[in-house]
Amino acid sequence: MFDTGQFKIFELDEEHIQEFENVYRGIINEKDSFISSLIKNRTINYDLKTVKINMTNFCNLKCNYCFANEGTYNKKKRIFDKELIDKFIDFLILYPSIQNITFFGGEPLLNEDGIEYLCEHVHNLRPDIGFYCQTNGTLMNERIDKLIHQYKIKFTLSIDGSKEDNDRNRVFKDNRGSFDIINDNYKCFKESVLSIEATYDGKSKYSKREIAEYLTKKYDCTNVSVCELFGNSRNIEFTSPKKDIEDILNSSSIPINRTRELILGFFTKTNQCYFCSAGTQLLNIDSDGKIYPCHLLIDKEDKYVLGDLTAFNKDEFERKRFKFTEKVNKKSYKQCKKCNISWNCSQCFAAKENINFDDCKKMNDNALEIYEELAREIKRGRLNEILLKLKGAVKYV
Repeated sequence: MFDTGQFKIFELDEEHIQEFENVYRGIINEKDSFISSLIKNRTINYDLKTVKINMTNFCNLKCNYCFANEGTYNKKKRIFDKELIDKFIDFLILYPSIQNITFFGGEPLLNEDGIEYLCEHVHNLRPDIGFYCQTNGTLMNERIDKLIHQYKIKFTLSIDGSKEDNDRNRVFKDNRGSFDIINDNYKCFKESVLSIEATYDGKSKYSKREIAEYLTKKYDCTNVSVCELFGNSRNIEFTSPKKDIEDILNSSSIPINRTRELILGFFTKTNQCYFCSAGTQLLNIDSDGKIYPCHLLIDKEDKYVLGDLTAFNKDEFERKRFKFTEKVNKKSYKQCKKCNISWNCSQCFAAKENINFDDCKKMNDNALEIYEELAREIKRGRLNEILLKLKGAVKYV
């Protein structure tokens, strides 16, 4: 018996199996069963953990598929300056639960001054906070290299695969491809690259899986994501759990699919009370100081603004934040209340600005099939093999 509230597993004898079946079918009330002494109510984690800061809202590339219009989100170009950083420090003091700060953009490394100033002041205040950065990999110099090592900044590198695939879209203002420069700079980033993210435009002669394999081998990184263009997500692919687990065990790169995500959720005890972390454990602060649930909601004519660092009001911020999180809170939807996998189900609210329940039955059946296959593999004595392969597949927020 798997308790999705506590993430505990109980082994039942024949007598208790029968009683569990009767509770599950509604023949016996849970409060009159042994189960009531084992299961505790799920607690909802509402604490902020990660803040993404757009250190710039402009970029040195002009990627053909960029949803944010070269990182500007259709706003006036500016940097996250020292005045805003000081305001952010005040914000950080109010929220001691924050564990991670991610430099985002635009291209964040175009604002070296801001990154250095923020790292120095945050580190003095909270040396336990981790620094992360999502970069296109085209910028590197001695100062950036020093900052990386001094503050142990971890990176997500954006590159779309081979030179042909990358340079089809990820180009400079004069249409030059960025692949060769990224490769030259990679030797400086290598020790600090936590993950690699590729965008799949559907025009490659390679599959997403083949691109992931290529990037894994070339850059010796096990955490590789090959993502669909934002807004162009296709229907959910329900693959064979048995084959997927074999792929996890036998491939150099770990496939990005439902099987991997559900198994990772199982082992990392990821209790997802919300469809996504936007507004709950995650915030984005734009280069003008405005606070959003996530960067994908910036270009919505201030519809999702939660607050502003330049005139921050905590009560108003929390009121707006709570109102938004009700949109992604599974308790707000009757479809989730008796679902077997609501604890490990996710959707991107920003993609369509709503929650879709059309595939719930298929997703539920598929999840049960995945966990049954996982149980079979564990019985075959392959638990440690699976854990070892998943070790590098840490999800980057």
